[in-house]
Amino acid sequence: MFSLSFCFLAFSGLLSNRGHYLNLLICLEALMLSAVLVVMVGPGEYEPYLGLGLLVVGACEASLGLAVLVALLRSGGSMNLKSC
Repeated sequence: MFSLSFCFLAFSGLLSNRGHYLNLLICLEALMLSAVLVVMVGPGEYEPYLGLGLLVVGACEASLGLAVLVALLRSGGSMNLKSC
């Protein structure tokens, strides 16, 4: 129940915070974490391995997102979505 409410909060934050790249990345990470929680809590024999795989994909997505954020900041000078 907690993981589904966390997923709803992350998705609503993703839809409402469209002004800044860092807010967008944090909401995407929260959505990925809630997906991992849903998979890990659910019953099943192979769900922990799937949750670990999702966690690895989420870490790769976070590093790629931060690299893109740094590249945008160096080239444009602003992290606002409206200025790009």
